[in-house]
Amino acid sequence: MSDGLQPQFGAEMRRRRHRAGLSLDVLAARVHYSKGYLSRIENGDRRPHTDLARLVDGELQADGELIALAERRDEAVVPPLPTGPDAHWPELDDVAPPGAARARSRLALPADPATLTAFTRVFGELRELSQLVPAEVVTPSVIDLCEKLSRAAHSADPEQRGSLFRHAARYAEFAGWMLQESGADREALQWTRRAVQLAHAGGDSVMGTHSLIRRALFALVQRESATVVELATRAARTDSAPPWLRSFALQRAAQGHALAGHADLTLRALEDAQKLLDSRSADDPVAKLGPGSVADPFTMTFGWCLSDLGKLHRAAEIFDRETARIPVQARRTRARYGVRRSIVHALNGEIDHACVIAEELLPDIAAVQSATTDGELRRLNRILIRHRGHRRAQQLAIELNVTMSYAR
Repeated sequence: MSDGLQPQFGAEMRRRRHRAGLSLDVLAARVHYSKGYLSRIENGDRRPHTDLARLVDGELQADGELIALAERRDEAVVPPLPTGPDAHWPELDDVAPPGAARARSRLALPADPATLTAFTRVFGELRELSQLVPAEVVTPSVIDLCEKLSRAAHSADPEQRGSLFRHAARYAEFAGWMLQESGADREALQWTRRAVQLAHAGGDSVMGTHSLIRRALFALVQRESATVVELATRAARTDSAPPWLRSFALQRAAQGHALAGHADLTLRALEDAQKLLDSRSADDPVAKLGPGSVADPFTMTFGWCLSDLGKLHRAAEIFDRETARIPVQARRTRARYGVRRSIVHALNGEIDHACVIAEELLPDIAAVQSATTDGELRRLNRILIRHRGHRRAQQLAIELNVTMSYAR
């Protein structure tokens, strides 16, 4: 035995199972694993995978204790990044765009309504395109326009400068998102920080709060639950932030709690998030920061949390309903939430249905090549491979491997 993880987990699993009055047969039927496999886990002969730990934790109401025992640092989805609450961010020179040393010439852009409206329209068109094609197709244009807006803001009259900086900040935030989708995580963090600097120069403090939520998303992808909660909670406690953004932060915190298996804290964060949404005035605008193709983000987040808490039946109902509302042209969003939907059905023992869902997603997955969805795809692949006697699952696993190899 190379470490003490297996016997520690197995002993705790057996103790909680006996306390719950469940036989190994009953537990195996509920989590859709074989009795023999669970027996080997309890005896310390097999290392528990986090998917199994999550299911058993939920069935035995362990409130995250079994999940914590099963977590392994060497299974991080992506290499470690400076996502901690006090992490050092890559240095950038104030708000000067990358490459400014070679582009010091003044760029004059009028900040009149017609010009700013045109930049907003182009921004929307690039966002639409980003839902259809790999992020690498969109990112160069986004960065180029951000640089031009930033240069123009530096040379603009004081009364025009703020609007140009704020528009540049939105492009920078978008660039950060696209770079993350490309798998360029460190560059994505740079551009997220740059968005904050540009927004601050334009007199906008909202982007600073939003950046904490974005950094929490990096931690969520890496399955670093404590960092997710810390960053998102800091954002939610920003009194100057509008209610919709604080609600968004609490929803992200709920995802962190769910990842750790803490059901009570998850539901409490979601309840507080809902209260903030209910307190919004009718004319309180919700800025388009990050993806906007989900009809009901709160309900989708609730379903995501339920899936991490092992409440698979309720999670499946939500994902079935909400993913059907995602526009067909929003391929990137369909791929992300659709893959999670397939995982939920697979973990719930509905392998045929999970295969149908994933097979329908293959064109979307191949089209957008999302790095943030890759971790979910690998997870789905592991679940499918486990069902060795299921021909359709094995064939789909092969197709997913091919799709991921082409995408990267």
